[in-house]
Amino acid sequence: ATETIEILKSCPNANSDKQHVVVLGKDNWSKDIENFRDLINLHSQNTLAENVASLATHAHDSDHGLELDYDESYFKEAEAEIDLILKQIVSDSKGNTKDPMRYIKERYFPLQCKPWEDWSKFHTESIRLKGRKDRNIEEYKSELRDKMKACRQSQVNHIIDKTKCDFIYELLRICYISSVKPFHTELLWNKLGLDLNAICSEHMPTLYQKHKDISDILHTNLVDKLNEDERREIEKQYHESGKNLSKSSLGIEHIIREFSQVYESFTQAPLDQRKSINENFPIDLAQLPIFTANILIQGYPIEILDGDASHVPTVWLSQVFHELKARLGNKCMYIVSILGVQSSGKSTLLNTMFGLHFAVSAGRCTKGIFMQMIPVAADVVDVLGYEYLVVLDTEGLRAPELDNETSRFHDNELATFAIGLSHLTIINIMGETPTEMQDILPIA
Repeated sequence: ATETIEILKSCPNANSDKQHVVVLGKDNWSKDIENFRDLINLHSQNTLAENVASLATHAHDSDHGLELDYDESYFKEAEAEIDLILKQIVSDSKGNTKDPMRYIKERYFPLQCKPWEDWSKFHTESIRLKGRKDRNIEEYKSELRDKMKACRQSQVNHIIDKTKCDFIYELLRICYISSVKPFHTELLWNKLGLDLNAICSEHMPTLYQKHKDISDILHTNLVDKLNEDERREIEKQYHESGKNLSKSSLGIEHIIREFSQVYESFTQAPLDQRKSINENFPIDLAQLPIFTANILIQGYPIEILDGDASHVPTVWLSQVFHELKARLGNKCMYIVSILGVQSSGKSTLLNTMFGLHFAVSAGRCTKGIFMQMIPVAADVVDVLGYEYLVVLDTEGLRAPELDNETSRFHDNELATFAIGLSHLTIINIMGETPTEMQDILPIA
């Protein structure tokens, strides 16, 4: 402790006449807290960012032997390559002014767009058989299976051609470089999430304002002045603007979703094609679930229900959970989920209650269902009876981009899924009257 104090006092701006360092001990705790408060008041006019920056610079330039993660060559290399990739994404988005976010997703996340969404629709239809009519059931199922195979083959064609999967290739290579130290992976993952959110935030405000303007017309007296055709047109614009808004988010979840589709298409590809696919990537694609399991253990949320395709990638998740069990062993978990209407603050509530990292920002709503794990302190495991708390953040009910009939089925399925998986479900009601939840609560 004495050596640490001497190092800190030798930093720039250190004033020997004033106490800059407080050592918290067990002997006189109240006096230590009082000294700590005085220290805060003393430096209330100095910004924390400036002080931390000066400490980092001093640590870097001094001979005290303090190491910075930023100094590691592979960390700097990975950070520079992420910046290079993201600059290309920004450049491409500015070159497509009509629908930049859709272009970015189709260009850099091709497997999770049309091929995966179509596969999900065909798979759901193969179970429900709503479009069969009077056709032979086996012939209809066979036709759907052929369509599903065609969608998978389209994905396989993408990952065989390195030029169509260059973003994921580079990202996996960077992750491999940074995996030398798990903490570096965490730093780069945080940076990537913030940078993707910054790209998204350039386009979201305009879309959000457009959606809000249309919503204001529908939910005020202005709608009474419209005739039937004008009202239908406004409702159509409202649903379309809601879809555009929901599909314009961009974050870590889209990267992990692309990982899932790379893995599923790889494992379901013919054996003779798997070798060609693996040659295009810096790591064996069979290791993708291992990487994702490590991300989950480090405290990042992962998507378990794709909000855009409304489907669960079971092949992918089964392997991720298998790797999770291999690393943690047979741990007892308690699962908490949350339900509520859209934009009622569910993600913010969970982040505040449990200190989590579910994505929140103005105009951005959760799509699908995400899970995050929280290790329980060893001294309370016996009291609580579980070793991990698993929190599920769910998509909001009553989504504006869905029509009434579609919304009813979608909300019932979502509520059944969230409640069925959890030991405890939080019902988040916005306002004093739970009218929006009356059709959903009976499911609980």
